[in-house]
Amino acid sequence: MSQSPTRSENPVDPDLDALLLEAANPETPWDRLWILAEHKDREVRRALLQNPAICPVNDQGNVDIDLLYDLAEEFPDETAEAPAFVLHAFYGDPTPILLVIERIVTYTKDPELVRSMLSIFGQLKDTIRRQSAKNNATPPQILFELSEEWPLLVARNKNAPSEALRKLSKNYSKHVVLNPSAPPDLLRELAENYPEVVASNPSAPPDVLRELSKIYPLSVVSNPSAPPDVLRDLTENYSQEVAQANASSDVISVFYKKLIGAVANNPNAPPDVLRELTKKVPGAVASNPNTPPEILRELVEEWPGTVVQNPNTPPDVLRNLLQYHDGWVQTKAKENLSRRGLL
Repeated sequence: MSQSPTRSENPVDPDLDALLLEAANPETPWDRLWILAEHKDREVRRALLQNPAICPVNDQGNVDIDLLYDLAEEFPDETAEAPAFVLHAFYGDPTPILLVIERIVTYTKDPELVRSMLSIFGQLKDTIRRQSAKNNATPPQILFELSEEWPLLVARNKNAPSEALRKLSKNYSKHVVLNPSAPPDLLRELAENYPEVVASNPSAPPDVLRELSKIYPLSVVSNPSAPPDVLRDLTENYSQEVAQANASSDVISVFYKKLIGAVANNPNAPPDVLRELTKKVPGAVASNPNTPPEILRELVEEWPGTVVQNPNTPPDVLRNLLQYHDGWVQTKAKENLSRRGLL
C-alpha cells in the first residue's frame, strides 16, 4: 500500500455538522481527509466512508486503499457499504480492494457479512478465508467447510460446530481441548491426556471437574463452571490444612491465597463460602454477584468502588453512594440503580 500523508493534530472545531459534511465531501483535500480520520469524534471518522473519493486512483490506474483500509478496522460493516468500496469491489477489478475485504472479515461481528464476503471474494485470496476461519462471528457451517484448509484456526474458534471439533480432535486435540465450545463428552475423552487443560475449560462436565479437583484444585476453582459443592469442599479442606499447618502463625501459604482468591472471584461460589472468605479476600468478595447483601453492606466503607458495581448491593446502599465524594462512584451508583429500574 502507498505511504499515507503525515497525520497532524485535529484543529478545534465546535461545529460537528460542518466536520461531518467536510468528511463526506469528495472535494475535501486528501491530506485533510487523513486529519479527519484521526478526529476524536467517532461520527466524523465514520462520515469519511460516505466520501466517494476516499479511494483515489492515480494516473497509472492504481487505487489508493490506505484510508479505507484503516477505517475498516473500526467500521467493518459500514466499510462494506461505503460507495468507494462498492464501486471498486463490485463494478471493476476487485484485486486492489482485497486487503480491505480481508480487514472486513477480520473485524466484523456480523455472521451474514462474513458469509457474503467469503462467498463472493473468498476464492480470490486465501487470507480472506484464513481470517474468516479466525473470526468468532463466522457461521458454524462455514467454519466446518474451512476446517479442511485451516484446521488449527477452526479448532480454536469459539463458534466452531461440535462436528468440526470432533473431527479435528483426531489430529489437533491439544488445540480443541482449549476451545470453550468443545462438547462436554469430547472433553471427557480428552481429560485422560489433557487433565489440567480440561480442568480449566468451562464446558467440562461437572463430574469431570469434581474428579479433577483432587489433582488440579487451582485450575478447577478458577473455572466459572466449577460446581458450587466443589468450591465449598476445596475451600473447607484447604482452610483446615492451613489452620493445622500454621496453628501459631498468621502466614497463609501462597497457594492457599491463590485458591481462596479464585473461589471468591468464581461466579458459582456459594453465598455461605463467600461469607466465610470476607475477611481473607474482601475485595474479591465485594465484586462477586453471589455475595449476600448484608456482607456488601459491611464492605462498602472499605471497598466503595467495587461494591457500587455489584448487582446484589442493596438499593439503600447505592442511594447513599449517590452522595459519595468521588464522582465516578456516584455515576456507577446511578447506573446500578438504573439497571434495576430504581431511578
